[in-house]
Amino acid sequence: MDCNAGGDICRSFTPDRFPLEAQEITPLINTLDAQPTKCRNGLCIRRTGRQDFWNYTSATTPAPTGLQPGEVTLEELTKTGIGARYGQFTGAKLGDSTNPANPILADQSAGNQGGWYWIEIMPYSDAAKTKNLVVDTVASQLALSLDVYVIYRITALAYGRKPGTMVVLQETYARQRKKD
Repeated sequence: MDCNAGGDICRSFTPDRFPLEAQEITPLINTLDAQPTKCRNGLCIRRTGRQDFWNYTSATTPAPTGLQPGEVTLEELTKTGIGARYGQFTGAKLGDSTNPANPILADQSAGNQGGWYWIEIMPYSDAAKTKNLVVDTVASQLALSLDVYVIYRITALAYGRKPGTMVVLQETYARQRKKD
């Protein structure tokens, strides 16, 4: 994959990028926090309120009460420019229209089709301890060797072929610096 080819691949030419230095964290968090959905181009701030956002749709009955800022329906998160489509920023091959590599993930005909993902950017600091983001006990953080004190929670969702079916996977990732 050529990250210098332009476009969205590797986020080389997009306004929303992963923070590579500590001073890039706060501006990105502030930009994302200003969005009504708290997400843009598949990057999000740490989710508040209900963590299982895929279970809150426009058809949820009764509609949840006491929504917090950024708690929006799944339909809002699967709009262009909010969530990221499978392969959009990674360059993953979808095949072609007559022979897609994975027909379930490749289906981009509607917001409730295909594969989507969101990456929450969660600053990791002393403040993270008080919010219980990533700790090994109540009193101490996990010992991580990070260049940029950020942890990512990645949520991937794929709609199934049958109406109303989907799979959701979540993973937390901390890019660690290799010891010399």
